[in-house]
Amino acid sequence: MSEKEREKYQTAGVNGEQAEKTEKGAHPKLSETAQSPGDRSVYCDSSTSMDRFYHIWALQWKKFVSFSEKMGNQMLNGLKYTPLTKVFALDRIQPAPLLWTAAMLVFITVAGTTWTFWQPLSPVNHVELGVEKVLAETEEEKEPEPLPLILVHGDQQWQTDLREWGYDGEDVSTLDKEKWKEWLESIAKEIRVPATDAKVERFGGTIQPEKEGVKMDLDAMDRWLEQLPDRLNSPEVIPTVSIAPRVTAEQIRRVDEKRIGTYSTYLNPGNVNRTTNVRLSSDAIHNRVINPGEEFSFNQTVGQRTSARGYKPATIIVRGEYSEGLGGGICQTSSTLYNSVYNAGLTITARYSHSAEVTYVPKGRDATVAWYGPDFRFRNDWDHPILIRSILRGGTLTVEVYTSSEVSNKSRQVQAAPTEVQDMTVSGG
Repeated sequence: MSEKEREKYQTAGVNGEQAEKTEKGAHPKLSETAQSPGDRSVYCDSSTSMDRFYHIWALQWKKFVSFSEKMGNQMLNGLKYTPLTKVFALDRIQPAPLLWTAAMLVFITVAGTTWTFWQPLSPVNHVELGVEKVLAETEEEKEPEPLPLILVHGDQQWQTDLREWGYDGEDVSTLDKEKWKEWLESIAKEIRVPATDAKVERFGGTIQPEKEGVKMDLDAMDRWLEQLPDRLNSPEVIPTVSIAPRVTAEQIRRVDEKRIGTYSTYLNPGNVNRTTNVRLSSDAIHNRVINPGEEFSFNQTVGQRTSARGYKPATIIVRGEYSEGLGGGICQTSSTLYNSVYNAGLTITARYSHSAEVTYVPKGRDATVAWYGPDFRFRNDWDHPILIRSILRGGTLTVEVYTSSEVSNKSRQVQAAPTEVQDMTVSGG
């Protein structure tokens, strides 16, 4: 044997003496070619059919892959990624040239264990039908199957392959929890149905009943991780929980249990036009129910003041001057309402004073309004609905605020309105 050929065998871990025997036709002892106590070897001679050889190699390859995975996946996706690989061809190994004219030895060392593969090659296919075909077949056979998780809710369905998120089908710690969370949250948004609060336009009218909502039970979904392998490959119904409405019909029916705010102002009932406007605006806000979180707007509730709706011309204040205008006097209603809700402890969100002083409330306690101008608004920040009652009796306008007995409010003191009534045809707004 030439020195060059000897070096070729030594590169693969076969010593010179073994190489001499190989050249003379004897198989090298595979346990000697891989000097390792952890040797795993497979042997095929010239009498082994190609199909049989592929079968043996495939079995050995599966064992190797399993071993490598247990050792921490040092071998990935086939031979070309192994930590140490040495391959070479030995010509004329057997005196049966019609069956085998060459062979190939593959040494793979992982974590101190050497795996040796002995592959005779056919004279026709040679190397092309050797390592490449077997690796392709075994890699294809080793291709991991998908791990589908299928979620259903009503007629909706979502599916994902958990293997794409690193899950190995057994150990939940291999799953990318961030991707799991993002996927569930996106589905949760799709299936969420908000609750509908009970509501009524005016107290005593027909109540639109409440309706529960629904949302994904994310806590239950997280508990699924403990039994994740059992929930794969078949549709799983998404666990849900109900969303309770904030306002119920029963709460609305009880909204008049407790008076929490009140305020009265006085006017001259003989001033027919102004009194008419005060009465119309008072009736517009009477028995209005404001649900939790809702904002009350005086302009939107009362509506535009027009002659078609019965409003009359009366004294108004414009840029500090008194003049006649349609709906004059409604600012007394808005100012009385302002002081009542302030007394109740509600949140005032918009309030403006007149450009001139008015006579029906103390200085600084007025709330001017105009259809295309300032508005008076407040918000119900409590967990229960509130009721506005506004009543004009003779020359007294009283606005009261009610709610259920369960509400504990903190009232605010308000200075009482003057009882002496001045002629609003001369000064008023």
